[in-house]
Amino acid sequence: MRISTKILLALLVLLVGASIFFYLSGVISKDRGLPGPLRGPKGYPGNPLTVAGILAETNKHRQINNLAPLVLNSTLSQAADNKLKDMFARQYFDHDSPDGIGPADIVDRVNYQYLRIGENLALGNYADDTDLVQAWMDSPGHRANILSQGFSEIGIAATAGKFDDRSTWLAVQTFALPANACPQPDETIQQSFNEQQTTLSQLADQLSTTKNDLQQRQERIDALLADATRLSNSGNEEIARGNTIIKEGKDSQAPNTPSDADALYKQARQLQQDGQTLQQQATTASNTASLLNQKQTTQLADYNNQVTTYNQLNEKLASLSDQLNQQINTYNDCANQYLE
Repeated sequence: MRISTKILLALLVLLVGASIFFYLSGVISKDRGLPGPLRGPKGYPGNPLTVAGILAETNKHRQINNLAPLVLNSTLSQAADNKLKDMFARQYFDHDSPDGIGPADIVDRVNYQYLRIGENLALGNYADDTDLVQAWMDSPGHRANILSQGFSEIGIAATAGKFDDRSTWLAVQTFALPANACPQPDETIQQSFNEQQTTLSQLADQLSTTKNDLQQRQERIDALLADATRLSNSGNEEIARGNTIIKEGKDSQAPNTPSDADALYKQARQLQQDGQTLQQQATTASNTASLLNQKQTTQLADYNNQVTTYNQLNEKLASLSDQLNQQINTYNDCANQYLE
């Protein structure tokens, strides 16, 4: 007998500066006791074993013990039949095949979704279905499967064939609690959560890019304004020097030759022209900074709007996360009651 269990897990992750929650799902598989598969009589062929008879006898014992009957599931029966044929073909009698394929693997291969599974095996020539099921009931581990409240569906296979050069019957019971026995998290909310999370991630990338652009442009604006101030001050100084030279030449009582006066005038004019050039450069730098500042103001407004949108989406994502995790907790509470 083997029992495996599946249960969803929820994980909440809080990021500094933005409350973004993530939902992760996982699987916990847990093996139970594995009493040896049941070997029965060899001396006489017995009557044919039937799926209907095995099911009726199994549910008779459940009824005696005030348990709901197991529902025969065709997909589980296919899994049971696959297991039975494999045991005949490779001549083994165990819950695990020679290459380690167990009951859960067999059920997974037929795409049956479950919370919990179990398996009973029998090999031998039993008198009939009643004799077979009673033999299982006389074995504590197999009895536990038949009378488990944690199973609601069953798959059954029984076939005669050659095993160890003897004609004999093999019988398989595959028990299961289907995944829908517990309320599943709403796929619509999960999908909406994933979409919002993707959108939020994309918006966060946009905000990061915009923030870098704003910082780089501000650095450029600050540099231009500093250059404009420096150039303006230098220009004023050059013009002031030129003016001083002209004034001193006019006020001077010392006689100057025409050539000396002309030289001083040219020097003063050059200083004034250099000053004016520097002031023009300062004006150009200031105008460029002003244009950049207009772009900065526009992009900053867009950035603030993006931040507002980001925060609104983040609140929606947190709300969806709360809904999802409430549903997951409900699912886990339901699933945990079947963990024995």
